[in-house]
Amino acid sequence: MCEDRGHRFAQDNRLKSLYDLHGDRSGDTPTSIRRPKATLRDDYRYPLSNSPHLLPVDLHFLRFCGANGIGVDLLTDHDLDAEGIQALQCYSGLFTGSHPEYWSPRMMAALDQFLDGGGNLAYQGGNGFYWVVAIEGALMELRRDASDSLWTSPGGELHMALSGEPGRHWEARGRPTQSFLGSTYLMMSFGPSRHYKRLPGSMHGEFAGVFAGVDAQPIGDSGIVLGGAAGYEVGPI
Repeated sequence: MCEDRGHRFAQDNRLKSLYDLHGDRSGDTPTSIRRPKATLRDDYRYPLSNSPHLLPVDLHFLRFCGANGIGVDLLTDHDLDAEGIQALQCYSGLFTGSHPEYWSPRMMAALDQFLDGGGNLAYQGGNGFYWVVAIEGALMELRRDASDSLWTSPGGELHMALSGEPGRHWEARGRPTQSFLGSTYLMMSFGPSRHYKRLPGSMHGEFAGVFAGVDAQPIGDSGIVLGGAAGYEVGPI
C-alpha cells in the first residue's frame, strides 16, 4: 500500500510478503530469505511513520555499541532455530533486534532453556514474540487466525505445512509475553513517541544495577523513531 521506491519495486515485480494476498484472496503463508527485498536498506524510512524501521534501527544500535567499545555477536533467527540452545550457551546476555516479531517453537524452546539457566534477556521491541512461525532452510511460514485484520487462514489450515505445528500467535498458544517479559504488545500508533519514567522501586534494591550509569530522567525523550523511546508499536510494562 505504500508509495516509496522499495514498495513500488515489489509491486511492479509482483513480489509478495506475509502481509499479502494471492489472486484468490487467500493469504500468502510462506516467505523466503532469498527473495529480493528492496526495503532492506540502511536509508529505508517506513512511509506510514516517516521514520527508520527494522534494519536502519538495528544498525543504529550496532553503531552505538561500536562507538562505546561494546562487543557483540550476531545471531539470526535461522541460526537460533537450527542450533537451539547450543547457539546461546556461551553467552550470559541476549539482546533482541528492534522488531523480533516472529518466533518458531524451536527458537522459543531455546530461549526458555537460556532463561531457565540464568541467562539475561534485553527486549528492544514493541511487538515481539508475537507470531508462531515455522522455519525450514530459506523458508518461513505463518498462519494467521481471525484475530488478524489482514487475512485469515481457513479453519482447517491453521497448522503449518513445514512443521505440522499449530500456527496463530503465541498468546493463543498459551505463551503470552507477560509470562516472561512482564509486558505485552498493546497497540500501533503513528503519533509522537513517548519517554520512560523510572518508578521509585528502580532506584534501589535488585533493580538498581540495571540502571547503573544512567542518570537521565526521563529516559528517551528524543529518538530517531517518532521522536522518542516508545512509539509505533508499544505495550505497557
